[in-house]
Amino acid sequence: MSRRSVAQILAVILLVTACSAPAPQFKTTDISTVEWGKDFVLTTHTGERKRLSDFKGKPVVLFFGYTNCPDICGPTLAKLAEVTKKLNGTANQAQVIFISVDPAHDTPFQLAKFVATFDQSFIGMTGTPAEIAVVTQDYKIATQHKEGADHTHLIDHSGGAFVIDRKSKLRLYIKEGTPVADIVHDLRALLKENT
Repeated sequence: MSRRSVAQILAVILLVTACSAPAPQFKTTDISTVEWGKDFVLTTHTGERKRLSDFKGKPVVLFFGYTNCPDICGPTLAKLAEVTKKLNGTANQAQVIFISVDPAHDTPFQLAKFVATFDQSFIGMTGTPAEIAVVTQDYKIATQHKEGADHTHLIDHSGGAFVIDRKSKLRLYIKEGTPVADIVHDLRALLKENT
């Protein structure tokens, strides 16, 4: 191969590399290589049956919990409400979905009241116990049912959240305690990606 041919090939490679957007540097945990976290169908707090893929075109933050959760759920949803405020004009381009791990008690009506206390745009989802079991198993959500001291029904559950990108692909894991600024940073990075 002549020097001129090699120079032309290198020039093309450099041009393609220069035109390609660099991969985003995420603050949360990049889990885009996992094979789990698939599409699902559940019932929203308005009674509609929706697929996760119905939200294609916007990043989705998935958080699993239940409405009578005494500790993790309220603070996490309050933090996600703060995230949506900080996204300013792009907040409506992302969607927070709260999936109940307590389908026996969390009716759509119960979910509607609960999610609305944090942000009117949040969506609560539930389903049959079998449907919820499939989704929690796929997303590796550990749950343990127990009885509280005052005979209340409690569920220990995983406290992190997941971010699905605009192509409906599982991309990020948000650990419990992640700062608001880090979540905002990563959602903005995903919003800049082409669909």
